[in-house]
Amino acid sequence: TIEELLMQRRFVVIQGPPGTGKTRISKTIAKTLQAKTYFTQFHAETSYSDFIYGIRPDINKDGLKYTEYIGCFTEAVRYARQHPDENTLLIVDEINRANLSNVLGPVFYLFEHNMDVANTEIEIAPGLTVNELPHNFYFIATMNTADRSLAVVDFALRRRFAWYTLKPR
Repeated sequence: TIEELLMQRRFVVIQGPPGTGKTRISKTIAKTLQAKTYFTQFHAETSYSDFIYGIRPDINKDGLKYTEYIGCFTEAVRYARQHPDENTLLIVDEINRANLSNVLGPVFYLFEHNMDVANTEIEIAPGLTVNELPHNFYFIATMNTADRSLAVVDFALRRRFAWYTLKPR
């Protein structure tokens, strides 16, 4: 059922209490799809510069320099664009633990379900501008329903993703 939801909607959140197999199921689906898979786990300090694109200090004996950091979202989107005949899956474990407005920023717009090509282009990294997510890009997030940070999961997120609830057995 989750795989069917993913094929229909492309963006799915699997929610449930601890120990119900949310992450395991996500990884099993990745194998079934034979997808190039990217994985990350959110935490309270996850930011846009961790997930999308940012710069990080590089301290060496010559002083301070900054280097660019390509987040797993950007890596996955680039891969999907460069390999249009391959499935690309990004798994975000514990999506509700981060401040999603800060982490996703303008990229949140791209997850709109049934969106025709947007008339707005978003630069997610230097040299990478998108107005829609590639057709072969899939996204599974897991969410622990026992977590108190559920209050940050707003209607905008709920509207953009398909939701599947796992119950303990």
